[in-house]
Amino acid sequence: MLKKLTLPAAFVLSTLALTWSNVTLADYEDTRALEKAKISLVEAIQLAERETQGRAFEAQIDHERFGPEFEVSVLVEQTIYEVKIDAQTGAIFSVREDHDD
Repeated sequence: MLKKLTLPAAFVLSTLALTWSNVTLADYEDTRALEKAKISLVEAIQLAERETQGRAFEAQIDHERFGPEFEVSVLVEQTIYEVKIDAQTGAIFSVREDHDD
């Protein structure tokens, strides 16, 4: 009986440990990207809203190959756009309609 309880408990604990390590790694990467950013998340949101004339509803920072970038989701009328912004210069990389959401 003890072995039957131990295996599921071990599975649950290992799953929680893997999930926790992934969250910690993601937080660490986001923190590193934010430290390298020259503009703030608020400034990135303002740039995205100004560029699209829409309303931002989601934003995040990612560490990409060439450096940190902000990704801002903006609603314009009934359409969602994804705006990518260089976190060091504030330059807008792209504005594209988001079909994923």
